[in-house]
Amino acid sequence: MTMSQSRQFLTDHLKGVAEIIDLGDYLTFKRVPSSTEPKHGYNFMAIDAASQGSGVRLDFETTASRLELEVAFDTVIFPGAPEKPVQITVEVDGLTRNYPLSNLRYLGFPEFKPEGDLKFETVEIDLGQGSTSKRVILWFPHNAISYIAKLELNGVAQKHLSKEPKWVHYGSSISHAAEADLPTGVWPVIASRTLRLDVVNLGLAGNALADPYMAQVILDHEPEFLSMKLGINSINAAGHVLRTFIPAVYGLLDTLLAKKPDLKILLISPIICPPHEEEFGPTIFDMQNFKATANPNSAFEIVPANLNTKRVRKALEDITANLRAQGANIRYLSGLDLMGQADGHLLEDDLHPNSEGQALIGERFAKNPQVAAWLAS
Repeated sequence: MTMSQSRQFLTDHLKGVAEIIDLGDYLTFKRVPSSTEPKHGYNFMAIDAASQGSGVRLDFETTASRLELEVAFDTVIFPGAPEKPVQITVEVDGLTRNYPLSNLRYLGFPEFKPEGDLKFETVEIDLGQGSTSKRVILWFPHNAISYIAKLELNGVAQKHLSKEPKWVHYGSSISHAAEADLPTGVWPVIASRTLRLDVVNLGLAGNALADPYMAQVILDHEPEFLSMKLGINSINAAGHVLRTFIPAVYGLLDTLLAKKPDLKILLISPIICPPHEEEFGPTIFDMQNFKATANPNSAFEIVPANLNTKRVRKALEDITANLRAQGANIRYLSGLDLMGQADGHLLEDDLHPNSEGQALIGERFAKNPQVAAWLAS
């Protein structure tokens, strides 16, 4: 395909993105549009998180037997963190194959500057023989930025017309899920497959800060269902105190409900986070042991001001109750129902669930009665 044909193919069949970007010799995508970048001051971490492909996939029907992608990838390794596999996962009529990737360019921490040039290689994907049409879902790496220089399909592709309701999920690194081993191991992806929802994952590592512009990003996907898992990044970055956190969440919800009053909303509080159940942010990382710790020098309080997970959970529960009393279709889910104290061994750094923890959250979310009530509302 020509570059314009490749772009059209992505436009027709790529799900979970806000925009496709033409960089001349190759294409990339973002889950949050680049037009929002001045609104967070061109923050390196926010741009990187929005550019990674958590939940992003090609979804189409075809009689083709082969798909070739010439692709390159950027990924970040944080100091002291274990290196995670970067893979493409392909499903053909439900049969799954994983394609491990080694052509990675690393972005240096903390400024995310690239080390060297992009390393383009061709990934050849066997779609199987036969003349009947098959459904193909290609999941891009959830923990890397993807660049597509060439796309070749030896057959015609058609849109897969999904009847699944649109679900947008907005959350932190725990929802971004870079710690998962596979693109399909991200907890919102796991839950969406069980619940048969068409997911858009706006899990943004370090950046679920109830930013005002996220309301329009969410609404642009025209969701029927919206879940927002808030609070942990406000603690991690000391991005809010209690006085500013509550209005920030209300402001985001008020904007969403003003534009889409019938939106079905699920507000989710933080999962277990041992350093911050009682202690306050910002989070300090012990790089030698790769563990998250609380701020040992938190600000003096005259009234309750600093954030920990207990205060965040109470605030989100109160916000939900208040809006429900005003007629909003909103429910509350405690993150402790997804991962509680007994599951702390699945937090590889006392903050982020490992791949097993991601699967546990996804399974528990799909079975939770509050989620069932939200979907039935």
